[in-house]
Amino acid sequence: MQAPPMVAANTLHLAQAVVSRCVDCHHRLADRQAIEQRVSGLAVFGSAYGASIGESGLCVLHDRLVSLDDHCARFSAAVPIDALGINES
Repeated sequence: MQAPPMVAANTLHLAQAVVSRCVDCHHRLADRQAIEQRVSGLAVFGSAYGASIGESGLCVLHDRLVSLDDHCARFSAAVPIDALGINES
């Protein structure tokens, strides 16, 4: 039994929303040492930097810190979508 078209479309939309988060984008730089090298003076904040940045990363496309759940129209999958097992049809 197939799901009604509206349900199938919503399911696909939700799957795309999960995939298009910054945490899954290849523009996101997550390595702390690399971030500190790119953002001069950031290491000066020491533990305050560590507490405030948490799991954030640096978007090298927009040159700003991004949270895991942030997203934008310029998303580019770090891993090809088909490798994630999401069926778009």
